[in-house]
Amino acid sequence: MSWRKAGKAAGDALLDSVREWIAILGGLGAGLGAGLLIWQGGAGTVPGIVCLILAACALVAAFFGMRDRDLGGWAGAVIALVLGIATFVAFGLATGT
Repeated sequence: MSWRKAGKAAGDALLDSVREWIAILGGLGAGLGAGLLIWQGGAGTVPGIVCLILAACALVAAFFGMRDRDLGGWAGAVIALVLGIATFVAFGLATGT
């Protein structure tokens, strides 16, 4: 094995790890936002329903962000992160905080 192949393998492993952590953070943010929404009792409002839908979509995107190793995996990870943030915004609108 040459140094070039070893360096490429290490770089690919690092990029995979970064992609997976982005997906994990998005999924955790969505799950936390939905859990807090249910705990605060705001799930019956329109922003609450939007929050739960965003959380479900973020968790699906996080799954594909963790599973796929190509550009679709990066797209899933970034979508999960954006939807995780949007879940917290919807949570704030639903509970008035």
